[in-house]
Amino acid sequence: SGLPSGVTGGWAGNLVTISGTPTTAVGSPFSYTVTLTSGCGNISATGTITVNPQPTAPSVSHTNASCGTLGSITLGNLPTGNWRVNQTGQRANQYFRVNIETTLTINQLQAGTYDVTVTDMTTGCISNLASATILDTSSSTEWNGTGWTQGAPNQDSSVTISSVTPNQPFQSMVGADLTICSLSVTATDADVIIPSTMTLTVSN
Repeated sequence: SGLPSGVTGGWAGNLVTISGTPTTAVGSPFSYTVTLTSGCGNISATGTITVNPQPTAPSVSHTNASCGTLGSITLGNLPTGNWRVNQTGQRANQYFRVNIETTLTINQLQAGTYDVTVTDMTTGCISNLASATILDTSSSTEWNGTGWTQGAPNQDSSVTISSVTPNQPFQSMVGADLTICSLSVTATDADVIIPSTMTLTVSN
């Protein structure tokens, strides 16, 4: 009696066996008694089991990779005290923190899935797994003189202009601003014209 939920005890061959995984730390420390229910005399074994609470799995948000910039993961809801973040998946690493740092941002991450757990360095208890998937949102599109081969460009697009005949690529964007990732002009039939009423920004 007195064992935490998830733990059982038995007595056989003059040996007390206690096994299982506690499902709660509420009520710790637990004072238990294991009693011999058959045989000669009234024999029992007593003791105390301390159950440390499991750290809460961290909250996870992320920024995708794009346009030559790697992604990042931000972990929140981290415990106070002495703890370690264990990172596995696309790239493995460990991050040690002490005291009141309850958030952690991990930068320079390639596209892929990352799994993290938190270890309480005082008790050795490990949280449940939390995951994040970083995508590479980079894209490419080409202007061939009549249209965009992979749709109109945006801030994640690497743009190639291979021809401006019969139409210029930006003539329909008069009065609008456009940011793209990169620009390559291979057209030899004429110059690329950027309307004076629009701003074209190349970020990379």
